[in-house]
Amino acid sequence: MQLHPEAGKGQFEIVLGYIDCGRAANNLISTDEVIKGIARKHGLLASFTPRYHTNNVHLGSYADFSDDDVGSGSHVHIGLFKNGKNIFMASGEANRYGMSVIGESFMAGILDHLRSLCVFTIKELPVRACCPPGASNGVVTNFEMKIFDVCANPYLGLASIIIAGIDGMRRKLPIPQPVEPHSYDFDWNNEDIKLPWSLTDAIINMDSDKWFNDMLCKEFIWTRGGVVGVRYKF
Repeated sequence: MQLHPEAGKGQFEIVLGYIDCGRAANNLISTDEVIKGIARKHGLLASFTPRYHTNNVHLGSYADFSDDDVGSGSHVHIGLFKNGKNIFMASGEANRYGMSVIGESFMAGILDHLRSLCVFTIKELPVRACCPPGASNGVVTNFEMKIFDVCANPYLGLASIIIAGIDGMRRKLPIPQPVEPHSYDFDWNNEDIKLPWSLTDAIINMDSDKWFNDMLCKEFIWTRGGVVGVRYKF
């Protein structure tokens, strides 16, 4: 585990170590509970709130927070391993993006189902590949999912990411060109590249996503849509 200060007031970033998805979800829940419990013991409140809204803050101790303050995410770094070997990164000389064909297809599947994933993960920013210090020849060892925050159920969120990635491998989807934020001319009128503006929009996308309906079954999709729809209205 790593801990260092972040950009928000009294904010820290906690980095949990790599482990398989099931135990990673367990560790996230345990870490959340331990931190909140210790904070309460000392008369403090630990919050992982994605966004502050001043009209919902009633305690004087929160008077310094505003709508412009930095919220908290729960970003996920994902690699693919087989028999203990990282198969997400390119083997030998790196290809154009430093990822294996399997890695590219897995990420392409996630990008293809990104709007449906928002039902399980809550939206923020999309996806970026990661080339950590020490990686040679531009090899990419993992990628980061930034549409994930602590409001999400980590078990459903990680499962939905895996389901989307599997579809990419199954269909051998090619990965699109990367976006360079400083040079990208974004077309705000192009509905095909927008993430949902709300959970309601995400539910609509999920309902029409045949792969998610096939993998998770329509009954579960219907139930999930009902649960998050009620939570959103609440």
